[in-house]
Amino acid sequence: MPGALLGMDLREEFTSEELAETLAEALASMRPPGGDLDLHTIDADVVQTVTDLLEGPVTLARLAAGLRVLLRVYDADPSSPGLLSPSEIESITRAIDLVGQGERVQNELRYVRAQTELLAKAEAADAPDTPASAWWKPGSLTVVTTEDRVHRRKDLTDRFVFFRLLHTLRGCAVAAGSGTLVVAMNGGDVRSRRRGHAPGGGGGGVHE
Repeated sequence: MPGALLGMDLREEFTSEELAETLAEALASMRPPGGDLDLHTIDADVVQTVTDLLEGPVTLARLAAGLRVLLRVYDADPSSPGLLSPSEIESITRAIDLVGQGERVQNELRYVRAQTELLAKAEAADAPDTPASAWWKPGSLTVVTTEDRVHRRKDLTDRFVFFRLLHTLRGCAVAAGSGTLVVAMNGGDVRSRRRGHAPGGGGGGVHE
């Protein structure tokens, strides 16, 4: 990764709301602690808006193209097929006013578009990605690594993979007395979350 993500239809793993929240969480983790929560809401809103209106596969490249439409900078060539269909462009264009035209929203929209395009421009991998649910087996150790020559892209990929795993864990059944610990090492930044049952028969959850 991130090259393995390029051809993946993200709808196979996420609903529109789940993808929006996962990407928003990854972007929020790049901000200083105590950052503006409104930006998280804007990030999730613009990603979900585009994802809801894409009729075909939701790939990183098509998501970035949809964000360009919201910014009114998508270059559609009538003489050749592009990443988006005419009906998709029309639908997203109609949503421009719903997203908002304020400076704050537009600045954040440009940021989300730039970060999404950063992932979409990764060098393609030899093998396609697999669902995160297939990355490990219960009771075993799984190591997931990323690599990219562009530090910013690797950093964002690491964060997206971490929150993608958390999304998958939230939907997994956990046997009583067992759990899964996710540890992410990103440069000097170490993140960990535990998924499992609380002592005394409590329900499962993801704990930081």
